[in-house]
Amino acid sequence: MSSSPPDRIIAFAALVQAAQLVDDIAQGRPVDSHDLRPLLASIFATDPTDMQSIYGDITDL
Repeated sequence: MSSSPPDRIIAFAALVQAAQLVDDIAQGRPVDSHDLRPLLASIFATDPTDMQSIYGDITDL
């Protein structure tokens, strides 16, 4: 898998979203399961070929 600038931006977006969700949970704010789905799916992507195979639809990030 490549590490092109767009791929790095997508990975950074996922990192920022994960940090925001962790903060929301820590502060007792509700978390939408729709926001969690691509992040949890990325944990199980063991042999990805591209960013879409890791996060699915990147518009969810």
